[in-house]
Amino acid sequence: MAGRMLIDILSAKLERDLISLRTKEALAAKKRQGIRLGKPKGAIQKVSLTKIGSGSKSYSN
Repeated sequence: MAGRMLIDILSAKLERDLISLRTKEALAAKKRQGIRLGKPKGAIQKVSLTKIGSGSKSYSN
């Protein structure tokens, strides 16, 4: 029973390492091709808190 659990743990670690290696290789290949990685600039718009807080509704009792 303990031997089987040890094999399962080691195989899970091996699989995790292989996934990580494949991901790193794919990202390096995309960089070599000149493809920009990451979030594009301006993808998240900044929201002004004054616009949110300037509503005419009052929630106080």
